[in-house]
Amino acid sequence: MRASEFLIEYRRDVTIQKLGQPLYQKMLNDKTVQRIYGDDPLQQINPNEIIEFGIDRFQEADPTPNKQFVPWLVRLYAKDPTFKFEDVLSQVHPYLEKFYKLNMRKKIPSPRNDVNRYSSFADFMGVMDEYEDPDKVELKDKGRAFTLYDDENWRVIVPQNEAASCYYGQGTRWCTAATKANNMFEYYESIAPLLIAIPKNPKYPGEKYQLHFGISIEDNPVKSDSDALDYASQSSDYAHYDWSDYNLSNRNGHNHLIGSLTLKNQKHFLLFFHHQLYQNAVDICL
Repeated sequence: MRASEFLIEYRRDVTIQKLGQPLYQKMLNDKTVQRIYGDDPLQQINPNEIIEFGIDRFQEADPTPNKQFVPWLVRLYAKDPTFKFEDVLSQVHPYLEKFYKLNMRKKIPSPRNDVNRYSSFADFMGVMDEYEDPDKVELKDKGRAFTLYDDENWRVIVPQNEAASCYYGQGTRWCTAATKANNMFEYYESIAPLLIAIPKNPKYPGEKYQLHFGISIEDNPVKSDSDALDYASQSSDYAHYDWSDYNLSNRNGHNHLIGSLTLKNQKHFLLFFHHQLYQNAVDICL
């Protein structure tokens, strides 16, 4: 099957007419849109301007000459609460470019070569990860980084520039490790340091985690080693504390609440992500 056989003609005006309203509603509720758009509250901006802004970004992410993937992308984004706008800039383009090149070379069998069969972009990325990237380049520049913590279980690295973030984030879908699209390292690092945790005894190849504290040090509920052990030993604390301000991602870019980790991993994570250790990272990066 040729690529042109499953792609429909793209018309920007028709896409906005059919999908503009659900796109607008999703963008209003997506915190990453505000970060990218600017300081003016989205609710105070003309909805048509927001929609046009969104469509522009989806068109930038589409590697095809006629932008035929845009309607499909907008539909997925509008209905999937886990599909973030910042991922459009960092993840969508490289994955679609890989799909497009492989498909043009007839490397993807039917029905996988039809984008319309995928109900979420995460599903699409999962399938594409099974195929070798024809343009894959192994990164050799380690950039600037330092080891914040190292024991028999974990090594925690703090990248200090984009090159280090990309190097230690190889094999992940993190927006801070993007090399073929918009990289979000500088944005997140400007708020607080990024921490990359690499287990010494991984459960699967390439297991690693990235954690970013989207809150101030003072709001961190874990203030000491004893607090960390208390939180780790009392699972009920996890049920009652809202960890949503902590951005913890595995290699696939999925956010996980601390409480969803195994009890053993909870202890390790909390011990080296507690107040004092993280404060050390902040002090070193200043």
